[in-house]
Amino acid sequence: MKKRGRNKPKKEDEIPPILICLILLALILFILIFKNLVLTTNVIQNHLTPKVIENPPTPENCSNESIKKVWEFIFKGSSENLTITSAPYNNTDSSEEESEIWSLLLNEKCPAYKVYQTNGTNIRTLIGMDVWFLMNMKVAMAIDGNYPPEEMENIIQRISSSEQNEMENAPEYLLLNFLANRTIKRNINTSQEAKTEFESVFNISSSNWTKEEFEVDGITENLTAFSFFENGSLENITLFGESIDPMGIIAKAGMVLQNYSMNIYLYTDISLLAFTKELERLYGNWTSPINTSLKNIEIKVNNSKLELLKNYEDLQKLEINQDNQIIIESEVNFSEEIDLTKIILKKQETDSTRGYIIINGLNYTKNVTVDRLNDKSESVCIKDKDIYSIDEISPECNAIDEYILECPGNLTSIARNLTCNISGNKFIITGLEHSAILEIIPPEIPCVQNWQCDEWSETSKSCGYRTCTDLNNCGNITGKPLEYQECPVCIPNWKCTPFLPEKCPREEKRTRTCTDINDCGTEKGKPELTQTCERKNILVYILITLLGIAVIILIVIILKRIIIRREKLKERPRTEQGQYKNDPNYPSQIEQYYGSDQTHNFKEQPETNPQSENYQEKFPDKYWPK
Repeated sequence: MKKRGRNKPKKEDEIPPILICLILLALILFILIFKNLVLTTNVIQNHLTPKVIENPPTPENCSNESIKKVWEFIFKGSSENLTITSAPYNNTDSSEEESEIWSLLLNEKCPAYKVYQTNGTNIRTLIGMDVWFLMNMKVAMAIDGNYPPEEMENIIQRISSSEQNEMENAPEYLLLNFLANRTIKRNINTSQEAKTEFESVFNISSSNWTKEEFEVDGITENLTAFSFFENGSLENITLFGESIDPMGIIAKAGMVLQNYSMNIYLYTDISLLAFTKELERLYGNWTSPINTSLKNIEIKVNNSKLELLKNYEDLQKLEINQDNQIIIESEVNFSEEIDLTKIILKKQETDSTRGYIIINGLNYTKNVTVDRLNDKSESVCIKDKDIYSIDEISPECNAIDEYILECPGNLTSIARNLTCNISGNKFIITGLEHSAILEIIPPEIPCVQNWQCDEWSETSKSCGYRTCTDLNNCGNITGKPLEYQECPVCIPNWKCTPFLPEKCPREEKRTRTCTDINDCGTEKGKPELTQTCERKNILVYILITLLGIAVIILIVIILKRIIIRREKLKERPRTEQGQYKNDPNYPSQIEQYYGSDQTHNFKEQPETNPQSENYQEKFPDKYWPK
């Protein structure tokens, strides 16, 4: 990666003495607490233990709000009435040589800040830095102390001062003035008391407290302190889609002085790989070292995957691949300054109808592969100039620095010798430097439509629905014949035959046919085609007729007999006298019924000659019915 210059902070916010004091104090604390602990491979292997280390936030752009969040992360209690001094990165008023020096020390976020707060006789101070000094180093140191009232003004003045001459007395300034001579005396006797005191001031958990006694130059008596130290390895960072070990440690330490009212918290993380954090901040969401939104991009050097931490030199073959296919190939001199993040690569969208590619920031002769999206394309447009949008190429490819290159073919009319070949659905162009390539779509040959239509659904009326197809498949419907035509309104006129047969058949149904004279093609209003009927039985009628005739004959016979009987009754007498009734020859009632009315003559004869009781008068024979 190309080195990027930094410029020193503005002079009105200058804090170089504080930075140097902080670095020295950090080293002194490590020496005091852990004696011979240094950053070596053995230390990293033997002393790092997996622990959860609270990581204070890093201020963004040195704003007061972001620095206040660091304060609230570390200190308990109120965060009001803070006095904040910061040194945001500034790239003005500095020479190139000064920029190179500052680029070795400061990052672009918030290289240094200090904050203090007073509350009665208590003063809390927070000093932070984020520097590059051959390695990445982030440090936050918090000091909590109680001072005699008469010393408060002097202490505050010294804390807020950043004069240049204080750089010379940094150790004495920090240790003598703060740790010993100026603080109120106290007595902490056990590790548990030290832990309780520390956690009453800081939002930091602590464990493994030990008691240490040590000497400090300039202080007559030995200092006794309770302290803890915890550390671990920095987490891997993600850079260009790859996980990278920053080769660093993260640590926190605490100190509670036994005889002085002073509590100290120190956080630091150090990476042996300079700029890794800054690279992660700038490019952590990039999937490749070049500036592109394309997916599945892979960078290769001499047919091997690019190693970000490897120092490449001399002329090497650089490949940019997508989906394991080479799209850019060039010979690059890595001994020269080259920043891969400045390479910009663009291709056509997935829904584009023509292929193109734009490559900027790689000013070496190169070979480029462009997608051939139209199988009739046989040329490309070359833009020999850095551009950022394909719309900057003119429609006819006839603007300045634009050239039409036939494929296959070559172009020797410019300073470079360009060639183009077609391989399947790819254009392969060689000899490019400033590169933008656009596929040229050949003009379309006018297509003459040839419409063929099916018969109308209402064939006889040439109306209704039908389907029409362009046999030449021109792809447009201009001039397409109608596929629907409304038919005229038709009123049915039904004409029907008589119901047949005339004589009712056995099934007692007769049928007929009806025809729409107007041929409307609908059944609406069509008359009934069947009719029920009653079948007549002749034998029944014959029997009924014969029966009627028989009844008539019988009636005639009876009437005739009645007439004859009445005529005979006129000739016979009717007898009612008992003397005749006792005669055995007296006609019975039936005989009388059919007899003559003349019988009365017999019974009305006088009894001039009465007989004895045994005498029986005979009824004259002439009066008996014949």
